[in-house]
Amino acid sequence: FGDDRDMGHLEAPHAAEIQRGPGRSAECILGAALVISCFSYAGEGNSDSEIENYQELYRDEAELVSKAFEDATGKIAIKKDQPTSADFYELVEQFVREMEDAVDDGIKDFLFYYAGGGCQLQDGNFHFLPANHERPEDLIPLPDIINKIEQSSILKDCNVILAIDASRDNPDEETSAHNVVHTLPETNNTYRTWFSTKPGESAAHDLLFPVSPFAETLAELIPRMKDRFNILQFLLQAGENSAMLSAIG
Repeated sequence: FGDDRDMGHLEAPHAAEIQRGPGRSAECILGAALVISCFSYAGEGNSDSEIENYQELYRDEAELVSKAFEDATGKIAIKKDQPTSADFYELVEQFVREMEDAVDDGIKDFLFYYAGGGCQLQDGNFHFLPANHERPEDLIPLPDIINKIEQSSILKDCNVILAIDASRDNPDEETSAHNVVHTLPETNNTYRTWFSTKPGESAAHDLLFPVSPFAETLAELIPRMKDRFNILQFLLQAGENSAMLSAIG
């Protein structure tokens, strides 16, 4: 669960070089964004100062991505730092409502971004680690997020980018909640899942850099997402240098 992301993993411009402000591109087609940062490992070998440092790091990464979205689209991202498990699901429900509003306006491309604690369990699924998690039931499997979106009768043929900057190891041998099977249905939408790490890897961060290259790369790509083919092209190019890019749907 530790954070040791290798800053040489991706090549990206420094955050200060990313275009912002009045010169933003109004052509970015993303209709809504949910941006979450979370790190909570109290009692698992991290000092209070280390936890605070990681929390600040993830907040900075989330702020970089949300600002890139807001500058590129003129819309306000849904943002939350240190959400609990209940908060997490409420945020996804809010995200779905904003997606539905965007679809009514003819927009079908969306961004979900997460920076924080994560793990890949024996069930093969990535799980988000919300604030103050204590039990297996507190962990949030990625299929739950997709299923929440799929429950909407309005969202069809949408393109959802799931950009996840988190560890995918499991050093504490966390397990899935008892008798709970997390599966994906036949989807009505396409989910392009972009991880910063491979299964079994811990995320890495060099304290000489203010944010991860994964966050910087995503923030640099957002203003250039002007059509769906364009989005896929950029993600595939970035995916060649990152750990994994896959599509569901």
